[in-house]
Amino acid sequence: MTAIFKITVNSIRTTEVDGNKVVKQVSFDVQGSQDGQQFNLPQTVELSYPDSASFKPFSQLTESDVVNWVETNFSQMDSVKAHIQYVLDKQVAEASLAATHLPWLPEPVVSTPEPSN
Repeated sequence: MTAIFKITVNSIRTTEVDGNKVVKQVSFDVQGSQDGQQFNLPQTVELSYPDSASFKPFSQLTESDVVNWVETNFSQMDSVKAHIQYVLDKQVAEASLAATHLPWLPEPVVSTPEPSN
């Protein structure tokens, strides 16, 4: 089974260019979830300066805009997702197993509380 991935923007850093606030760095989490298991991996990406034709004023940015920039500019996304998938596969496999008493060890002693009178 394959994980479902989500990018969550945690913070941005800006700079001034020609009197405009421009996003230069984005800190984000890549979260994977699969079969009730989750794993987050924090990341950071540096963005290049936008060209004037595609510039969007800072006050008009949406989270979706920034997530799209992350997906477009973060060159390690495939390897990050592969690592998250690896961790989730291990978590899912481990969650399907039950801890079992070792047969060569004595049975653990279970004490029961004495009733108080």
